Amino acid sequence: MAFSRTRAQTRFTAGEQAPAPMEAIGGDIQITNHVGNLVLNVPQVDPAARSGSILLDTSVEPPVIRFIRASVEVLYGMPDDDGNFVQFDHELNSGRTQVNGVYAGPGSELSVS
Repeated sequence: MAFSRTRAQTRFTAGEQAPAPMEAIGGDIQITNHVGNLVLNVPQVDPAARSGSILLDTSVEPPVIRFIRASVEVLYGMPDDDGNFVQFDHELNSGRTQVNGVYAGPGSELSVS
């Protein structure tokens, strides 16, 4: 009997304050979900890269970031009274997760597992 291990897929919807994809060229970006309790910490994107797990696709307008089984850091927290993300302060606060999908800015839906 063969066993396979699968990961549950969860939908991540980028919030209203999510950065534009082109902002990922200049450095790391943080994409906060629509509830304000999760952040995907995305590393700087190389605009010249043609392969990999995180790609900036400028062949479409507006440009998008394509996540293909990308391993990114996820941070847990909650919004403060002003709506800004506040990271929980304990050792289980962050971890890595696999992300798939197309990110075009606020409202984009990604699959995380």
